[in-house]
Amino acid sequence: MYKTINVWIGTHAVDALAFDNIIPIDAVFTCDYGDDVNSIGKQKFVISLEKQINLKYSWNNFHLNYLFSGELGTRIIEYLSTLEGFVNLICYSSSGSLEMILEKQKFRAKINYCALGIREKMFFDDKFLLHYRLKSLNEKTLPSVIKTSGELNYSSLQKRLESDQFVMKLPISSAGGKIFLVTNQTSLDEIQVDHYSHTVLFQKYQKGISINLQGVISNSNMSFFPPSVQIIGPAECSYGKFDWCGNDFFAVTQIPKLLLDEAKHLAFRIAIDMKSQGYKGIFGLDMLIDVENELVYLLEINPRFQGSTSLLTQLEVINGLDAHILNRHISALSSDEIYNRDYLASSFLCNASQ
Repeated sequence: MYKTINVWIGTHAVDALAFDNIIPIDAVFTCDYGDDVNSIGKQKFVISLEKQINLKYSWNNFHLNYLFSGELGTRIIEYLSTLEGFVNLICYSSSGSLEMILEKQKFRAKINYCALGIREKMFFDDKFLLHYRLKSLNEKTLPSVIKTSGELNYSSLQKRLESDQFVMKLPISSAGGKIFLVTNQTSLDEIQVDHYSHTVLFQKYQKGISINLQGVISNSNMSFFPPSVQIIGPAECSYGKFDWCGNDFFAVTQIPKLLLDEAKHLAFRIAIDMKSQGYKGIFGLDMLIDVENELVYLLEINPRFQGSTSLLTQLEVINGLDAHILNRHISALSSDEIYNRDYLASSFLCNASQ
């Protein structure tokens, strides 16, 4: 009988190191290369894009595709071809290049691709589509307009968005990238230099508390996990006002219970809609809590692991939870009898449905 092989695929090897303390990680395909790779490399099969090209870089989820092309892609195919039994490819985010390999190559092992399909990922990742979807669901949205960037000037946006400050967003981004603050015509001009002909989303800038709430959708249920406050834009660890720098799970206790409950109810409603459209696996919801006006807005759906997922999983394990978010995610996307089990809905789910 073969054991289940777990392969971690992500931009940062530190996630593999964190998850290895929870479930055994047998191989790591990563973009970066540092001390965390060295600490696991002696015991596991490791492929690093950064080591291969000898270049330090600020990698993002798009760069995962580079792992599966050229010489690195060949090495990965060769490694997977040596495996037998059942293999979980646990991907931080979807990769079209990896999906192409899995479609074209035949392996002796049964490969379980633990990620949303790239087409579905792009659909749920799209901020424009989310804006229209929220409208159709009668959910609250901030004043917004979707237009070609060069068609609008600052004064026209002031009138349409009823605000002196607004953000400009491209349809797909992560970790706060490709989101820009507009405060006057000069700042808009600077942004339009690179995005004049791009279709963008302009949205009223609203001060508030940014939170992230994670969940998992399977065939038969939905599970939700404790929210956290997102650390956004501090100069010590970011380049821009909206750059993500981490999560604080304790800070959530400072948010009024009424608003936190509304955020959970909103997450439940959105997850029902996602499930109706065929979504399966892990996801994260970025929300804005407007404490002054007692309102909660959904800003983004992240159809992938979150930057804080490894920390959340460790907290769950410390508290003795076997049905933690990582196991639930693998279970939702797996046909392996070891993992293919529907865990009972969490108490969060029960509270959200009341």
